[in-house]
Amino acid sequence: MIDKIIDIVANRTGIPSSVINADTNLLDFDIDSLDVINIVMDVEYSFNVKFEDDEIVELRTPKDIEQIILKNYA
Repeated sequence: MIDKIIDIVANRTGIPSSVINADTNLLDFDIDSLDVINIVMDVEYSFNVKFEDDEIVELRTPKDIEQIILKNYA
């Protein structure tokens, strides 16, 4: 699952997936709010999940995204 999330982040931001890992803080890459929304929408579509607004605000790393999916949908 984490590899798919990393691929989504890489595709949406142009950051090479080779420099992204589960604990990479996405805010370190100057990702803007539109990028975050697009990443969330892609993850929601790919995993058939729905993030709440308060969860989206807390997302910092691919691992954070994975944890929300596992907590709410696994």
